[in-house]
Amino acid sequence: MIVPILCQSTVRHRPFVLATVTLPILVILIGITWVQLIRGEPACVPPLPPVIHNGTGIHSVPVEKVVVPGSVEEIQEIVRSHRGPISLGGARFSQGGQTAHPETLHLDLRRLNRVLALDPRTQTITVECGATWRQIQQQIDPIGLSVRIMQTYANFTVGGSLSVNVHGRYIGEGPIIRSVQSLRIVLADGSIQTASEEVNPDLFHAAIGGYGGIGIITDATLRLTENVAVERHSVALPIATYPEHFNTSVRDNPDAIFSNGDIYPPDFEIVRAVTWYKSARPPTSNQRLRPIGQTDHLSPRIIALLAESDTAKKIRRVAIEPLLHLSKPVVWRNNEASYDVSELPAFTHQDHTYGLREYFIPVKNFSPFVERMRSVFSKHNVNIINVSIRHALPDSGSFLAWAREEVFAFVVYYRQGITPADQERVRVWTRAMIDEANAFGGSFYLPYQVYESPEQRRRAYPQLDSFLAAKRRFDPNNTFRNTLIDSITNPDQRPDLNAIPNYRQSASTPLIHAAESWINLHEQVSSQKERRTSRIKQLWRVCESGIAAANHHGFPGTVSVNQLRQTAWLSSLRTLLTPLPLKARPAPTPPPDRTHLLLRKTKNLSLPESTSVVLESEESLVLSTPQSILPRTLSQLAKSQTPVEEIDGLRFATLCLVSPRSEPSPTLPPSAVCLFPSLSDPVIGQHFHYVHTPLKLLPVLLGKHHSIQSVFH
Repeated sequence: MIVPILCQSTVRHRPFVLATVTLPILVILIGITWVQLIRGEPACVPPLPPVIHNGTGIHSVPVEKVVVPGSVEEIQEIVRSHRGPISLGGARFSQGGQTAHPETLHLDLRRLNRVLALDPRTQTITVECGATWRQIQQQIDPIGLSVRIMQTYANFTVGGSLSVNVHGRYIGEGPIIRSVQSLRIVLADGSIQTASEEVNPDLFHAAIGGYGGIGIITDATLRLTENVAVERHSVALPIATYPEHFNTSVRDNPDAIFSNGDIYPPDFEIVRAVTWYKSARPPTSNQRLRPIGQTDHLSPRIIALLAESDTAKKIRRVAIEPLLHLSKPVVWRNNEASYDVSELPAFTHQDHTYGLREYFIPVKNFSPFVERMRSVFSKHNVNIINVSIRHALPDSGSFLAWAREEVFAFVVYYRQGITPADQERVRVWTRAMIDEANAFGGSFYLPYQVYESPEQRRRAYPQLDSFLAAKRRFDPNNTFRNTLIDSITNPDQRPDLNAIPNYRQSASTPLIHAAESWINLHEQVSSQKERRTSRIKQLWRVCESGIAAANHHGFPGTVSVNQLRQTAWLSSLRTLLTPLPLKARPAPTPPPDRTHLLLRKTKNLSLPESTSVVLESEESLVLSTPQSILPRTLSQLAKSQTPVEEIDGLRFATLCLVSPRSEPSPTLPPSAVCLFPSLSDPVIGQHFHYVHTPLKLLPVLLGKHHSIQSVFH
């Protein structure tokens, strides 16, 4: 009877029992949370935002969200309903952020991979943009057809290949635009348009080679060709004789299908010319397509060995390659076109990565360019593994055409370190190579690390204005964005401040007290609470960019990602108690014909004509004024005793400053802001500070005995 009595008592007094048990637990949890906050530890840590990686692994980009649409209709609905920027991705083998941009909705298009139509009679195929070339090959090989133009490796998607206007080793061909019959593309308003050389030609020529900046290519109709047996022939010869060999044995030979020349480093004096010709012999291999997804353990090790020493590179030239090319194998064209990236070493390692560069040189300038290329590589001690020569006929009309005439393509495969200093070395020799290519009337390829200057890009792509006009026409609100597109549409072109009369800069004037380049103000917010929530979200984005960079820029291993997350989350919690000083206004992105002026608020402010306030804090204003009346605007502001403190000053950078053990807190000018608490590394005795600052203050910061670990724009 004891047990039933206890049960009845428990039922009658259940509220009291629950309260007795629950209240102590709640008190303990609240106490733990309070201690964590006092100690600078997070009560909870939000999940990491999605990060879009790419070929090198050193230009990863955090995005707002990743969506994987499964139909064209779903894409249209997303574009119509989403109010912010959108970035696009497929296989993501580009190497400089061409598939993503911070704060974008990222569309992963790989589910759109259906073959919509296949006509053996006309030798055409209509396929969705997310399909890989390998998937196409599996469909067309049984009926004796082959892709006409594609890359060497078959893992790339059709949409990505069209967006970068790829080429291959094909003789008598060139950029992929030459094999495209038509395409369909979803524009920024959600409409879908068909484009070809005859229908909407401007859209066609802007989208192919447009790097996802015009719209979303949903499907394309491609011209195919016959799948034939091909036989390999190769010969090693002096580099100076390669053009003659190509012109006499390859260029006009109707049986030549694939051809390339491998220039051997480190001397770059010998080239092995490899050409695959149509063959009447039966194939020596039963494989119609290469195996897919099988890890090649030998090739990556050979490449890694070549990167270790010049001696290994010379052994490759005099011993290994002659043995590999003794035979003359016969394979199907589709077999030779179905290489898998698993045959390459992983791009990113603990202290290095592998990269590509490509330069397109008019055929008449082959020899002088080779001399200059050799000189640049030697001067900058570049670790070149291979330089492959390809041939391409002129582009048929792409606005960002890299082959404006018949060219030789020099594909440079190299190894580099991943620290900021290593990346700076790559930037220096890359720009030197671009200068040489431009000097010989050539160009360079855009899918790689974006180190070129706006001037170099404009010289290499003289039809850039036509592309920008198409961008404004088809995407007027700049919906489709990525790192490369932003560098094209917003080149860092600023007025010469020293040439403006009575212009004065002052590092002591407080700028707007927030990280402008990271806070999204393009949408109106209805309450202070929503505004604070938005600020938390954007500060978190800054931290995640730092985490992504820290993982790849040699940030000390004792400063963990978790520490960064903790400090960022604590900083975000503290913003709940701090009113956001900025008013919700349109995002401060000046049009090309306007200038931004930063000035302190005054009671006597008189705004000049055609000038408006675009951003406002408790102490500062940002005005937008036409560049044509800039001197008059400055003069009028001076008369009203409102001196301008900065012009186009919203160019900020997030720096990782390093200070010694004896200086735990950085000495910052008033216009520089610490984003979140500093990090300490007791092992190496240094402190790390994430600081948001105008770019003009870099010399000031360095002058205060700090070193800069990384710069994240």
